[in-house]
Amino acid sequence: MQEGNTLQYACRNMTEQANILNQAKISLQFDKIPESIQNYTYKAYSFIRQLAYAYHSEDLVSNRNPSKQLNFEVKLSPKLRYVNVSLDAPLLSAQFNNIWVHPNVEPLLTVHPEYSTAERFLQVATQKQYLPTCVVDKNFAQTFDNNTYPVRLGKCWHVMFQEAPKNFESRRHPSKSQSQSQYQNYQPQASVLVRDSDSSEQKDVMIILDNNVIYMRPSGSSSRSSSAQSNSPQANIQINGQQVSVSSKSFQKQYDSDNDAFVQYYALPSGALRIFAPQHDLEVQYDGTGVKVL
Repeated sequence: MQEGNTLQYACRNMTEQANILNQAKISLQFDKIPESIQNYTYKAYSFIRQLAYAYHSEDLVSNRNPSKQLNFEVKLSPKLRYVNVSLDAPLLSAQFNNIWVHPNVEPLLTVHPEYSTAERFLQVATQKQYLPTCVVDKNFAQTFDNNTYPVRLGKCWHVMFQEAPKNFESRRHPSKSQSQSQYQNYQPQASVLVRDSDSSEQKDVMIILDNNVIYMRPSGSSSRSSSAQSNSPQANIQINGQQVSVSSKSFQKQYDSDNDAFVQYYALPSGALRIFAPQHDLEVQYDGTGVKVL
């Protein structure tokens, strides 16, 4: 990160971990819950208490908990390896301390401000392949299958991402003439191209969505640190040749001839831009120095 390559997997994993919320407090009122349900709840607690007896402690004497109310608190350790759970009920206070957390279970116990619980669980279960990404950073590129290598793009456009239909046959199987004809006749519906900007440490990006072209280049305040402090966008955007404004306070859209939104965009608090192409299920993040496709 000190070298300016902040979009690499290691950097993003560290940022994601830093934003995980590892503590939750829940308060439940049960004055209108039937006694039968309350009894089943206590039986469930008794069953859990027996399973986790080695981690469990109870206070039946000195608790001063309000009636008709349950208070839960779940707190994970800083490295998310252990969890403490406390329960305050009208008749008792209970604690389960230092319970080991399996890595696959951790996403179910924590909350992230950007990713849902299901997305984070599937990321862990698929070893980060549920939401694969491609990155061109300051001077490194990283592919969807997590290969990393240094790059110097120059002023020529390089294809970073190109959409292809599922029924597009591999060129290895059909005849050479058939493959070449099929490949030449195919027109990609979505593409992302990148090149060096005026400085090789910054990047220009072009997004092609059907007949619409989105061009982005660094703004005057495209330094990652300076833009984060000033809360100003780190890039200028042109859509079909027209300059558009970007704000971190509003979610903006552009529409095609059928009155369908072909692009949605806004600025993050850091100044980076987040662009969505809903018709192609495509997302691009860009901060003037690097670009991420997912």
